[in-house]
Formats: sequence, structure tokens, C-alpha cells
Amino acid sequence: MSSTQATSSAATKRTRRRLPWLLLAVVVALIVGALSIMAYAAFEGSRVLVYGDDAPHGCATPAVMGWQYEAVNYDISLDARLPLDNKEWLTDCEKRGGGTAESEVVTRDGIRIAGWYIPSGDGDPPTAPTVIVAHGWAANMSDTLRYAATMHDRYNLLLLDFRSRGRSGGEQMTFGPREALDLEAMLDWLVRTKHPSSIAVFGDSGGAAAALELSRTDDRIDALIVDSIHARAANPIEQRIGPEGVKRLGLAAPPAWLSAWLAEVGIWVRTGSWPGDADPIDAIPGLGTRPLAIIYGTADTTDLPDRNALVLFAAAQAASVPVEIHVCDGAKHGQVVKTCPTEYRTWVRSFLERAIGP
Repeated sequence: MSSTQATSSAATKRTRRRLPWLLLAVVVALIVGALSIMAYAAFEGSRVLVYGDDAPHGCATPAVMGWQYEAVNYDISLDARLPLDNKEWLTDCEKRGGGTAESEVVTRDGIRIAGWYIPSGDGDPPTAPTVIVAHGWAANMSDTLRYAATMHDRYNLLLLDFRSRGRSGGEQMTFGPREALDLEAMLDWLVRTKHPSSIAVFGDSGGAAAALELSRTDDRIDALIVDSIHARAANPIEQRIGPEGVKRLGLAAPPAWLSAWLAEVGIWVRTGSWPGDADPIDAIPGLGTRPLAIIYGTADTTDLPDRNALVLFAAAQAASVPVEIHVCDGAKHGQVVKTCPTEYRTWVRSFLERAIGP
């Protein structure tokens, strides 16, 4: 063998020895990259879901509607500061008085909850049928004044800020499980101080999930109206974050279902609560004979109707729950009351009259 051939043979052997290490390095790099993407999905997805997306929200009070109201668990004089502290207070209210709730309404896990008690426009006594109105994810009770307007002239109303929203205490949202405790604390206050003859709960989106979760163990809730609701928490989480969050980094995204699951894991790590523990579909059989009204819009891309509202309706029918469903053509998530205002008022009023009395 010539010296040239010997040199070539040695080089070939060295190359063959390096190949397994190169392949291993590539595999390790791919695994690290995949784990990094999944870690980002869990971290960033859960961060947004637990702390909010910084979307602007107003802090209008019932006084803007011309209504008398009682501040529940906070000093009503603080409301006078809202337009002074916020230039665009009706649409973008950064200083909403977070943490100014006092100690009269406190959840079982120690969170102080604030709200508004709004007597009916008809002047009904406190003992008359009352509706609790619960806002959606990352919103506040000011956002529910639009729903309250469909009921105010006939029913006493109680609106609340869920934890970490508005004037209530706390710093984290949980997509339903802990918000059910907030609703329970406010329900306790209502029963203790007003003694209503019957109680319905109206819930928008995440507030609807909290209402159904509480109804599993609290029979003081006589009827429920749910708007833009999900059947399982994973569904809107998947729609909200999906692969888009990681795509913003220019990376290949994991499947939407995996991103949603990772975000749920992140929520559990951050809060100690698993979002699926308050899946509305699991609460349906426990309603028994209590009436349920489901409202949704056909253009809802957050809680896709065929995976959520229609699934819940079928589950309620199968469980023999008295259920009705109302659809607004072209309405987006949480916008049914705006897109179909006349129909909405009719749906809500007629249901409440049959469910808890006029």
C-alpha cells in the first residue's frame, strides 16, 4: 500500500468514527430545540392566561348608566377617583383600584372580593329574585354592565370583580377553579344580607365556567345563563395560544393541542390549580332540574360552537336538564349582546321569568 493510500484510509476511518458523534449532536440539538419550544409554550402561554394579556378595559360604574348602586366590600367614594386617575377611564382604565376590597367578602382561600349591588329599576325589595352577573377571563365587572342592562329594569343585580381584576385582591387567574370560590363568597354575602327568594347566575365566558363549577356543590343557584362558554378549558386555551405564540419567535411550533396542554401545565405550576378541574361539561349532570340557557355566536373563534356550546347543549339534553339554546348569527366571542341586542334582551328576560320568577 502506498503512503497516499494509507493516508486516505486513515482519513476515512476518522470520518467514520466522527459520524456517530455528529449524528448524536444533531439529535441532541433537535431534542433541546423541541424542549425549548415546549418550555416557551408552557411559560409564555400560562403567563398570559394567569396574569392577563394587557388588553384595555374600562372602569365605568353603574352611575354611568344612571343607576343607583351599593359598593360591596369597598369604599364607594373611591369611584369618584376613577375619571381623575384615568384619562380614558371608560375604555382604558389602568388604575382600577386593584386591592382596595375590604374584609367583608373574603374567599375560602383568603382573597378579598369587591362588587356592586344594583337594585332593580322596578324598585323591587332585596328579597325579590336576584341575578349575579359574572364577567369573563381578564375582564372586570364594568364589562358586564352591557349584560346588566338587559335585566336591570326587572331584577336586582349583583356584579363582582373576580380575583386579580378590578378592585378585588389576588394576582392570578385560574380559568375557573378559583373563580368559583370568588363567586361563592359573593353569593354568601348576597344570601346573608339581602335574603333573595331565588337566585340566577349569568356568566360570560370564563365567568360562565366558574358559575357552573360552583353549581356542582351549591344548590342556592336556581338557574344559569351562560354566554360564549367553553365545554373544556383546553378548547379556548388551544384557540388562544395554539402554535401562534411560538411562531412569533420564528420557531417551528408544536401542535395546538400540545401547546394548550403545556400551557395548562404552566398554569398548574404557577397557581396550583388545573384549569380542567372546572370544565363546564363535567358540571352539567349535577344541574338536575335547574334550568340552563346557553347563548352563543356563530362567528365565535375562541369557543368554537361545535366544540363547546353545542356539545354542552347535547350533554344537558342527555342528562335531562331543562335547557334552551339561543344563537346569534355572525356574533363573535362575547359580542352576542352587541350583535343581536333585541333578541338578547328577549332571550334573557323570558328565561329568567320562567326560571326564577318575574
